[in-house]
Amino acid sequence: MKSLALFISIHIPVIYHKHPFSEIAITEEYIDTKRTEEHTKNLVKNKLAPFLNTVHDLWKQFGESFKLGFSISGISIRLLQKYTPEIINKIKFLADRGAIEFFAEPWSHSVLSLIVEKELVQQTELHREIINKLFNQTPTAFLATTTLNAKLYNQFEPFPGCKTIFTYSNHISQYGNQSKVPDIKTVVKSEFLINYFLSSKLQYIVSDQSLIEGQALVAPFKRYIRKYVSLVKPLILLLDPLAVNISSYKKLKDTISRLLNNTGNSFYSVSDLEEVAKYFSIENDYSEAMLSQFKHPDYWLKNNMQQEAFKQFKNIYKVIHAGEKSYIPEAWDYLQDLNNYFYMSDFFFLEKFASRHFSPFRSPHEAFTSYMNAAGNFWNIKINNPEMYFKTNFLFAPTIN
Repeated sequence: MKSLALFISIHIPVIYHKHPFSEIAITEEYIDTKRTEEHTKNLVKNKLAPFLNTVHDLWKQFGESFKLGFSISGISIRLLQKYTPEIINKIKFLADRGAIEFFAEPWSHSVLSLIVEKELVQQTELHREIINKLFNQTPTAFLATTTLNAKLYNQFEPFPGCKTIFTYSNHISQYGNQSKVPDIKTVVKSEFLINYFLSSKLQYIVSDQSLIEGQALVAPFKRYIRKYVSLVKPLILLLDPLAVNISSYKKLKDTISRLLNNTGNSFYSVSDLEEVAKYFSIENDYSEAMLSQFKHPDYWLKNNMQQEAFKQFKNIYKVIHAGEKSYIPEAWDYLQDLNNYFYMSDFFFLEKFASRHFSPFRSPHEAFTSYMNAAGNFWNIKINNPEMYFKTNFLFAPTIN
């Protein structure tokens, strides 16, 4: 019986040079190209390649019972093409054999696409075309790994080229002083919720810190399946295989093997879920208390640094949107990466959080000053004098032809 769906999300960011508060001058070379290359190669060698080998082993062992939903940002594809092109072939190998299916998402892992409909359309279409070119799949399911603007759900049916959306419950249930669930008819119907609580449990179980072994690896998932899962209401888990605190995928392999061997269950593919979407509705399926399992914590724009950085970003966007200045598209891609704001989160002061999530900076404050340097660089060089940028070494912009 199919009752589970396993998705993974891969995003490799471009790394900026570090700039402490004492450094005021704007540097033309704000992207740390050498460190970006080293980080990308290190991730591929120690994490992505071993993870894909694990996926290959599971596919060989379980065949059609094992399926994986695969999310990878356009920035990640760009870096892998430039620095480790062989890993693209390994991903394609798995895609050709039906072990993985791709999601659509914003090309740039972009904060802008969460608030501007036009940007969401353009970036999603670009991402779908690149996935089709490289892996011969055209995604028709959209994966929202962060909380989307609720207005986009009301205005967009469906998302660009997509039949189905996988997301969290943040837009459904109003927490805090309001507790009323809005009219479900205003929300895209072909929608599935990712279980954030059990996804976090899986993320911990397979991490280096976990001491959980044996049947305890799968106990929380088996309990949920027995209690809540029906044929068309699967348990959807989202995993970050590049998390800082994962150095081996043995425990992940053991957990998935136990789920498939001991429960008689198998994984839905993304296309499987699209087929059953018309039978599925979140209306009246979850109580207010139950929806809390599907709610993603909000790390974006919570402190003054994040808000000030976003204000600078919006000022640049206004100039670009108005067509007043020319600019370099690739540099603009990097500037709008959500991770830039993520690094500024106060949560990075907490060891439990920082041990899982990557940051190239020693503190949120250093992340803020480095980003503001990059924004200043973009404002003063890329927009005001873009031809100057071509004299520096930069990565390459996405191409389709």
